[in-house]
Amino acid sequence: MNMGNCNIVAVIRSETSALSGKLAVVDGAIELSFGALLAAVDRVTAGLKSVGVKPLERVAFLCEDSADYIIASLAILSAEIGR
Repeated sequence: MNMGNCNIVAVIRSETSALSGKLAVVDGAIELSFGALLAAVDRVTAGLKSVGVKPLERVAFLCEDSADYIIASLAILSAEIGR
């Protein structure tokens, strides 16, 4: 994969494409496979874009160390916000 123009979420998608059903995140009773994690990232990314968040805008979020933190962080990177 040429990573010159890719963001980290694109790299994660590429590197885990064959691992969709494998466990990616454990947060107490919450267990997310790579497929479920990336689907959640896509939903949050779409939500950010639907409320008008655009690249180079700042986004702040507050969450504990949790699956939600991972999802929100990857969604912001996926949308290339703050870039």
